[in-house]
Amino acid sequence: MHAQEPARQSDHETRRSPRTRAAALPPGLALQRTVGNTAAVEMLERERRRPAAGAGLAVQRVIDPAVIQGEQEAQGIAGPVKIVEVPDGVTAGTPFRAYPAGHCLNLTDADLNLSVQALNGGQADEMAADAVALAGGGGYLSEHRIILVNSRPEGGFTALQTIQHEMGHLLQHEQGFSVDMSGGRRALVEYHNMLVNENPRTGGMRTEYTSADNSIVSAVRDRATAAGVTGLNQPWKALVAYLETNDQDGSQRRLLEAIEQELAKDDYSEIEGRGLNKAQRRTKIRDRIGRMYFNNLFPQ
Repeated sequence: MHAQEPARQSDHETRRSPRTRAAALPPGLALQRTVGNTAAVEMLERERRRPAAGAGLAVQRVIDPAVIQGEQEAQGIAGPVKIVEVPDGVTAGTPFRAYPAGHCLNLTDADLNLSVQALNGGQADEMAADAVALAGGGGYLSEHRIILVNSRPEGGFTALQTIQHEMGHLLQHEQGFSVDMSGGRRALVEYHNMLVNENPRTGGMRTEYTSADNSIVSAVRDRATAAGVTGLNQPWKALVAYLETNDQDGSQRRLLEAIEQELAKDDYSEIEGRGLNKAQRRTKIRDRIGRMYFNNLFPQ
């Protein structure tokens, strides 16, 4: 299991690190920072090729159709897995059909007319990979069911690890869950994906999405109080209470209920920590979800 640091904003989504300039992203981009896992490394990692200096466009293949198909079957994804591997050296306005051979998987003819700029906004002449890198190197855009991933990943995660994580969001989408990551919703989407999709897939027990989920800073508490949200010393309880009156379509509570169903399993009864920090694993996870929710709802 890799370091438990951030991984993916918006109605179309993905994961984000505190170090990532997420605020610069237009709301239409579903890109998010991804956290890889042991299974992804074992199943998906293969040797990468780096172009020599002056070699021009970097063609670094990370998409292996056979591996993607195997992962699709393992995750139980019914529909096509559409992936665009964004190489170095192409502009955001470059249509996907002009990408090097092998960089687009399962895209329709209409999809091939799209570009990173079309999906993300921004300037046509900026580097496409730079736009994706702002969100941690990859993301799932639910409107088009397309996964974007940079050829050259960052933050210690491989491009294929990113794909595997984003496929989890595709599975959520297929199952009818909202993958809107605006505001605090990110916490529900990411923890649901981690607990329900990733952990069973890897055989591991990852219980923390990022280390930032272990605290709520005073600035966030002040903003929450100004908005009439109190009780953040019990973040899970505060989250449940907040959603009772702030979830008109019920999509957030549906994710919450699915998380609770997962946390009811015996594996989460184990006691963790010492002294005042001693508590059942499920209690610690619940509170991390609550903290991440309010940290994102009332960001610094």
